[in-house]
Formats: sequence, structure tokens, C-alpha cells
Amino acid sequence: MKTNRIFLFLAMVAAYGLLQSCETESVSDSPFEEPQGQDAFSRSVAARGITTFDDMLAFPDVETFVKVIDDLELQTEEHDDKFLKEWGHLEGDELDDMEDKLGYNPDQVLIDFEKQFSGFSSLRKKLRAEEEKWLNNEELDDKNDPDEHYIFDDEVRTVVNELGNVKIGNLLYHFTRYGYVTVEKNDVALLNRIAVSNAEEFVDVDGVAIHGGYTGGSSSGNYNNNSGSTGGSNTPECRLGFQRSRYYYPTSRRRIKGKQKLSHPSGIWGSRIKSKTVHYKKRRGRWKRRRGTITAQIRGLSVNQYCAQEAELYKSKTRRRRSVKVKIKAPAMANFNYKTRQMQLRTVHKKVSTNSTYDHFFWEN
Repeated sequence: MKTNRIFLFLAMVAAYGLLQSCETESVSDSPFEEPQGQDAFSRSVAARGITTFDDMLAFPDVETFVKVIDDLELQTEEHDDKFLKEWGHLEGDELDDMEDKLGYNPDQVLIDFEKQFSGFSSLRKKLRAEEEKWLNNEELDDKNDPDEHYIFDDEVRTVVNELGNVKIGNLLYHFTRYGYVTVEKNDVALLNRIAVSNAEEFVDVDGVAIHGGYTGGSSSGNYNNNSGSTGGSNTPECRLGFQRSRYYYPTSRRRIKGKQKLSHPSGIWGSRIKSKTVHYKKRRGRWKRRRGTITAQIRGLSVNQYCAQEAELYKSKTRRRRSVKVKIKAPAMANFNYKTRQMQLRTVHKKVSTNSTYDHFFWEN
């Protein structure tokens, strides 16, 4: 009898172990789900006081707005790292095919965030849909690339509506290339007119404030590549406010886009330098954003707001990604911002497997 009880006990232990094994295995069957922290991040939306106002998101204050953007960037990185941990042993087309089979999207964290708000449609969603149509061609027309929008970061595009508008505190915001415009009294109609016009036409309108330099309306000059503004003297000794992209073809089936931005200090985030490399691959007669080992880099000499105190800058990131980005923030001191002299500061964009390296100076001529 004692022996039978022992065998019964061992059988129960074995069955429990088998059950636990099956449960553990079922979890790993969905490796591309959001990391655990994303659930907590989503649940915190209400706690952070994020709501909707008209067709835009509403944040209680600037601190919350900036923190959410930073969190979205971090969660997106973790999401992609988790996928690569499971499937990174695959190479080239095999990994592409696996992503397609699983329906994997590296932007899933951003998509899930947007879905929490009924009636809200983000700028990110709009531009990505337009880009997919644009990429569905054998040859690409660079001049009509929908991704060429002055709002540089996908995380920022996620929290503003299709016009680049958001409510923060008691003010309505429209973001421009060099800064932002605020409107008081919840006047959405006025904000929407500004978003598709030249904001300078509204400079004397009660309740409207323009922050940062301006070279045209959001639907015209504010979208175009620019050559920057002059420094603190009558001669262009140094400049700020650059944003440009260039396209490179390491092979006939590979394409990378090098994006750069030298932010105007009047923005909410202050002065920053950014470099981004986007990788595309041509398969079955069409282009698509695809994963590759790529590098985004910042290097060279900068100067401060007085075109003085020359400093050597360097930051680099290499990832197996569809896009990779690095940024350098200005020091936390009063009025400091980054500027550049001609042929001094550049972004560098690389496709590692083909040993292709491209330099792109902020101010070349």
C-alpha cells in the first residue's frame, strides 16, 4: 500500500511538471507580443491623465507629454529586442519571411497606444499608410517621399494628430519645423487654420503665440528641406535649424535614407542634434522597409549659441533594425544651443554588410 502511494505521488508530480512545461511553451509561441512593461504602460494612460479633446490627445502638462514620448521610444526598442532574441538567428530573406508570416510590426507599441483613444488618428498612422503606397513601386520618386515631414520622431508623430496638433494643459499646440504655435481658449478651428497656413499671418491675433523661427506655413515651406538660419551676426558665420534627408543605394536591391536634424532651441525639447538611418529592401518588384544591420552617427565640431566654444561631438548606434536613431541633447544651461559652421558637423549613415558609409554635412555650401 505504501508503495502504491509513492507511485501515485510521483505520477502526480510528473503530470504537474508536464502541465507547467506546456504552459511555458505556450507563452513562447507569441514572441512578438509587447514586452511585459507595455501592459503596465498602457494601463497608466488614465493614471497619467491623458484624454482626448476634439480630434487630438490632451496631456495634463508638458512633463507628462515629454515623459510619454520617452517611454514610447524605450518600449519600442524593447519590443524589437524581444523579437530578435527569438528570431535573430535567421538571416536575410528568411527573417523577412518570418516577420511577414507572423505579422510582426516593430511599431506595435505605437499602434497599441493610439488604439486606446477613440476618434484619434495620429500623424504617424497617416504618414505610414502613405509611405506604404509610395513604396509599392519598382522605382521611387524621392521628392514625394511621405516620410519627409518636419516632425522627425515616430514617437512624436504618434501623440499628435494628422495636422501635428495636441492639447497640453490649457493650451492647444501646433508643432512647426522650428518650434510651435499655441492657441488659447480651446479654439480648435483657429488652430486648424494655423496648421495649414503661414502662422505669421496670425501673429497679431489675440491668444496666439509663435515660438521659434518660421519660414512658411505647415502645408508649404514648413515641410520643405531647408538650408538653416543665420547665427548671431549679420553674416552666416554659423547656423542652426537644419533638417534634410538623402538617399543612397549600396546595391540595386538595398536603399538607405540618411536623415538629419539640428533642432531649433525654441522647441519644447530644446536644442538637439539627431541622425537617423532607414533601411529599405527590394523584393518581388517593390520596395519595403526591411531589417538590416545599419548605423546612425553624429560626429564633428559644433559651436554654441554665440558661434564660440568649439566642441568635438561623437555618438553612434548600430542595430539590426529597419531604422536606427541617435541624438545629442544640449547641456542643461541657460540659452545654450548647438550651431554649426560650414563643413564642420555631419551625420553618418552606414549599411554594415556592404561596408557602405555616407557622410552628410549639415551645412555643405
